[in-house]
Amino acid sequence: MKEREELDATRPIAGEAPLLLSEMHHRVANEIASAIAAMRLAQGAGLTGPRITLFDRAIERLEGFGQVHEVLAARSARTIDFGAELQRLTSGIVKGRDGLDGATVRLTARGAVLPGGPARRLLLVAAELMYNGIRHALSGRRGSLWIDVDRDEDFVTLVVSDDGPGLAGPSCTSGTGLGSGIVAELVRKGDGRIECDTSRHGTTFRVTLPLAGPATIDWLLPEAEA
Repeated sequence: MKEREELDATRPIAGEAPLLLSEMHHRVANEIASAIAAMRLAQGAGLTGPRITLFDRAIERLEGFGQVHEVLAARSARTIDFGAELQRLTSGIVKGRDGLDGATVRLTARGAVLPGGPARRLLLVAAELMYNGIRHALSGRRGSLWIDVDRDEDFVTLVVSDDGPGLAGPSCTSGTGLGSGIVAELVRKGDGRIECDTSRHGTTFRVTLPLAGPATIDWLLPEAEA
């Protein structure tokens, strides 16, 4: 009984969870800003040639990471302009990333004002699928990645496709991050479904979520009024 009481005492109460998440977001954002500021100071310290180019790329990558963090850690609202947030997310993911010279990323979002819960969940899914697509299909080659979002009255569908060499292994989950359960679990908890098709001509993931589905992880910040 005593061990159980001590274990329970280490768990934050429900009201503390939003505060902890907000504090983590605040700390990460501050550290990113501090790192960029320090690098800009070093950048102006007389560096020339290839070194300054490396600094420029590193700063861009940090700025992109900060942008992705802002999108994914933002407090939800009753409705979200998913198209605008996905554009910011996509821009942050590709910003300053090595190996994308000559690659193309195209985004289409139709009717993409969504309820806050499914929108937040789908942004997390989109980020994981885009990172995987860039790593497996675009890095070091002149390939293309397409992100398409569409909604009807009851569902929203995200399609992430590439023209890469396909995924190795017996299934689409091999080597994509899905094997670790990140995307699959997010979709499952959102009462949605995920489909995958892969061949030597490319890979397509299709994720469908109900607009009336549950919000993201239950200890995330509560939805704000629109």
